[in-house]
Amino acid sequence: MVAATKAKNALSLLLNSKMDIMDLPKKSVEIPRLSQSFGEKMEFTIRALNNKEFKNIQDLAIKFDKKDADIDTSLVQSMILIEGIVEPSLKDKELREKFGVATPIDLIEKLLLPGEILHLYNQISELSGFGEDSIIQIKN
Repeated sequence: MVAATKAKNALSLLLNSKMDIMDLPKKSVEIPRLSQSFGEKMEFTIRALNNKEFKNIQDLAIKFDKKDADIDTSLVQSMILIEGIVEPSLKDKELREKFGVATPIDLIEKLLLPGEILHLYNQISELSGFGEDSIIQIKN
């Protein structure tokens, strides 16, 4: 009986909710090395990915053959950063021109160290609902 009550409460909450409360979570993440280089706090505003964005990234980065799936983890990380970093937009043409790169992936590689890429990737993954255990399972 308790489970049925909880299910009914969850259903009532969803039916009575306003869709705008279900906005994707955001937060700011400082990159200390860049802050030091620029002489002021350098933060990236990141957000969670929605299901469609995550599926599109999977489709781009996972290649299936008859026996296995080959995952390009570097591409997964880069694509998650491109979609998950709101400010500054890595897709911004003026920003890419300033740093002399053609693509958002090139910009990531020019601006960030590997550990910084991984840190931002982990932060976006957590906002998207993946805990440490989920991230490990996806990699495996």
